[in-house]
Amino acid sequence: MRQTERNPRAKPKQRKDASKDGATDAPKGASHDTTTFAVEAGGWRAVGVSVASPGHLAAGKGCEDAICTLERNGILACALADGASTRGKSKIGARAAVAEACEELVEHFDALRASPLSDAMIFRINLRLSRLAAEYGAKREDFASTLAFVAVRGAEFVAGNLGDGVVAHVRNSGTTTLVEPEWGEFANLTYFATDHVAVRHTRMVQGEFDGDPGTVVLMSDGGTKRLYDYKSKVLAPNGVKIGSWLFQAGMNEVVDSLRAYMTDTLAPRSEDDCSIILVSRTGPQDAGRPTRRAAPRSVRSARRLAKAKPKKKPAKKKRAYSRRRAIERMAAQTRLRRHQSGGMNAARQKPAGGAFERIRLALTAMLRW
Repeated sequence: MRQTERNPRAKPKQRKDASKDGATDAPKGASHDTTTFAVEAGGWRAVGVSVASPGHLAAGKGCEDAICTLERNGILACALADGASTRGKSKIGARAAVAEACEELVEHFDALRASPLSDAMIFRINLRLSRLAAEYGAKREDFASTLAFVAVRGAEFVAGNLGDGVVAHVRNSGTTTLVEPEWGEFANLTYFATDHVAVRHTRMVQGEFDGDPGTVVLMSDGGTKRLYDYKSKVLAPNGVKIGSWLFQAGMNEVVDSLRAYMTDTLAPRSEDDCSIILVSRTGPQDAGRPTRRAAPRSVRSARRLAKAKPKKKPAKKKRAYSRRRAIERMAAQTRLRRHQSGGMNAARQKPAGGAFERIRLALTAMLRW
């Protein structure tokens, strides 16, 4: 069903004290367990925000989500992970997973585009987690987390998702889901990088953006609960609005607005840690930024417009048309009555024969009298 979340601001507020290097200071009342980044490289810019839920803060867990970005070899890579709340070291495992995923993306971008398989990435992540397990004296499964990532170079991209996060694409022409969320046998279960079936359930896509690259949106399950339409399998309207923020304001302004919205509204209502990453093209492409009345933002909206009903006739024309039809019906009924009455009394009204026969009949009747 479509989410009924309160609409976020259509355009992020302008920040007066934005620093040049993209760093931001936490606003008043914000959680201390918040991670942000804002980078620009290779004709692309990316912002990421991760905030802890009030429940996790009250329990002393902090934010178990992790976000990471890395730029190297002309490639910009971003990743987020949601640590399993039932595992003891999931917070550490999520940070290790996103760091290793970004390294894999920038070092083996061409190989992943040629063959989008996750075997090597999942193997290296688990190798790093095994070293952490030995260091902490714990099991590798204690560092479990989901994973969502994207890497871009020019118009080329590679994206993937493991677990209940989502990777979507917001453009002027509409919204598509690059990699959908996936759950386990039950709705509250999903897949983690430490599972023995992680390679099988890590879905990857690759391709090239056309003239309208739009924005790639990554969300953990805390965001998908409120910003993803599970029925139509696309972002809900609020998610689409957030996806267009990078076309409407600078990176620092987007970070501030995104952090405020996630801290005040999204995390408390989803009752889970929330992480969102936006990756958008810079430069001349900004001239085609989406307006507030953009093209259909979802598959459901596009279908509704495609099947739009014809315009109703004005009331005046409708009344004239009704009167004309009524007159025609009355005339038809009158003709029918005349035809029926004429058929029954045809012998009396129209005597058979010509004029001579009628005169003969008249004289015969007179003689009888």
